Amino acid sequence: MGKRSNFFKSKNRRRKNIRPPKPIILIVCEGEKSEKFYFDGFRKEARISNVEIEVIGKGRPGNSLLKFTQNKVKNESITYDQIWIVFDKDDLSDEEFDSIVSKAIYRNKMNVAYSIPCFEYWLLLHFDYYNTPLTTKDCIKKLKNRFPVYRKNLDDVYYKLADKKYSAIENAKRMEDEHKKQGNTKPSSKNPSTLVYKLVIELEKFLK
Repeated sequence: MGKRSNFFKSKNRRRKNIRPPKPIILIVCEGEKSEKFYFDGFRKEARISNVEIEVIGKGRPGNSLLKFTQNKVKNESITYDQIWIVFDKDDLSDEEFDSIVSKAIYRNKMNVAYSIPCFEYWLLLHFDYYNTPLTTKDCIKKLKNRFPVYRKNLDDVYYKLADKKYSAIENAKRMEDEHKKQGNTKPSSKNPSTLVYKLVIELEKFLK
């Protein structure tokens, strides 16, 4: 019996390390609606491509989101090729926000796609370049002025904005360059900003 038990343990270990034929990208979002619905658009487009995209919307703020992602990666039986967490600064203190970004990148080897003040800033950049500090309330108000149909549970948000995503990428890059010129090195000092464009660029590589 002992030998048989060891055989199955060994077999299970080997099975756990088997990699799927397609690379797998894990995207864990703070929001259960806007962010998840947006990246679900990429997931649906990728069904016939050479990548598998897993999108999870947890409805948890920064630190809780990071811990959830840590546990999921640790306990899964597959190996993710890229791990991304998508979250906002919102009401987090500067210290909390900077700490989450640092832990995710340097301690857990994750990619971050944060937005300051909120994910809606990324959506807003689809319409124009905005470089003045914003609150979440300001950002949503501006977005609704440019995109009146927007609401948190707009499940086809990706498709409604798809033709403008390259403009959003350029506007987000431009904002990052502006922060560099101003010497803003800490993530929390970059209001407004978003790194969602980096995740979008990664996903686009598999959809062409």
